[in-house]
Amino acid sequence: MKPDGETLYVNKAACRISGHSAERILADSWTALCYPGEKLRQIEKLVEDLASEKDVVDYVTTITNKKGEDRTVQWHTTNLFDSDDRLFEIIGVGKDITEEKNKSLEAKEYANRLSVAQRVAQIGSWEIDIEANQIWWSEESYRIFGFEKSKEIITKDDFISAVFIEDREAVSNAFTESLVNKVPFDMNYRVSTPNQSIRHVHALGENFYDKEGKPERSVGTVRDITQEVIQASKLREAESAARELQEYNNHVVENSPMFIVGLYESGEVKHINKAGCEISGYSAEELKGKHFWDTLFPHKHQEQVTALFKQYRRNNVLKDYETTIVRKNGEQRIVSWSSVNRSTDRSTDGEIIGVGIDVTDLKQSQQDLEQLVHYDPLTGLPNRFNLSVRLELAIESAIKSGKTGALISINLDRFKNINESSGRATGDRLLNAVARRLSACLRQDEQNLRTQEWQ
Repeated sequence: MKPDGETLYVNKAACRISGHSAERILADSWTALCYPGEKLRQIEKLVEDLASEKDVVDYVTTITNKKGEDRTVQWHTTNLFDSDDRLFEIIGVGKDITEEKNKSLEAKEYANRLSVAQRVAQIGSWEIDIEANQIWWSEESYRIFGFEKSKEIITKDDFISAVFIEDREAVSNAFTESLVNKVPFDMNYRVSTPNQSIRHVHALGENFYDKEGKPERSVGTVRDITQEVIQASKLREAESAARELQEYNNHVVENSPMFIVGLYESGEVKHINKAGCEISGYSAEELKGKHFWDTLFPHKHQEQVTALFKQYRRNNVLKDYETTIVRKNGEQRIVSWSSVNRSTDRSTDGEIIGVGIDVTDLKQSQQDLEQLVHYDPLTGLPNRFNLSVRLELAIESAIKSGKTGALISINLDRFKNINESSGRATGDRLLNAVARRLSACLRQDEQNLRTQEWQ
């Protein structure tokens, strides 16, 4: 080609790349046909810049073929000068590298996508040249190990120095066993990063051997599992704490002095503690699966229990209610209860937790105390305090009804002499006899009234 762009010669490869015939190229020139529009001005400037070059010049341009497609051509051009050092011809040898360039771009794009995918998944890749003792790491592997990518290839020593010191021997042994036994490498270990932080990683690898069975290289991945390890540790701690709490609760429930029973909503006993067994007289094995109310509550109290359960159904809780249970030996005991509902994983059923205290002795003590406060301990008759209250009530009733009443005072003559001559025991027997006779003289309705008022 002449410096003004006139084409002097073109071969078949140039015609194939451009899509034009040799005659067309020679007539219209290579530059005019293959560099349309702005490309022509760019190539003319390039030729002008290269016009003084004495050596072979390498460069790449993009031509447009007959179909309008862009093709990338790598050029090697040489300038020819006459005896007066004037440029008279340019010889160019070009190679269509479009496919090679596209493949290179695709490979680069694939590598970028792979790098992004590895970064998102926190998975790096590696390859070991066993004979050369060299290791290649991906960008994500460098990040996982906490190193700057200062070089493409690292050595075995570089890698070992990054492994946590307490794990180095185990990692080295595991990799050696993998090579010898021809099995994949699979191991968790720790990495000590340059900033002194510890990371947990999971490495997988596969080994490749030559025809003689000698190991040539290993290829694998390394994954940052630090957060997984932390979460697993927290989960184990939480599970351990939950187990300890459950064991503590079980211990407290089992050894509580209160009657604690768990029931299905149908009324069957799910579990019962030691105190519940002692109060009821039944063993846990005897009660589990049995209907709680039918087993422990006498028939005459079933209506009360049914009413209480209806109230529980409405509120899911009952507090401070008393029932009478029948022990295995037939003895009746009074129990003060509180019951709550505990939801379970089953959507259709829950659990009723009943907590009870045996108040039988307390009730008896209260009755005994009430008897002492209001009645004479010797004769069982109302005492002076009780008499004054009854008298006030009787007077008030008489005034309201317009009726009259009478108060009779009886004196036992020579009672002091009996005590002194025959002893206090004889005097007590005399008082009891008089009390029985006086009580026998009362009408039955008066006796019932006395009983109703003070019980």
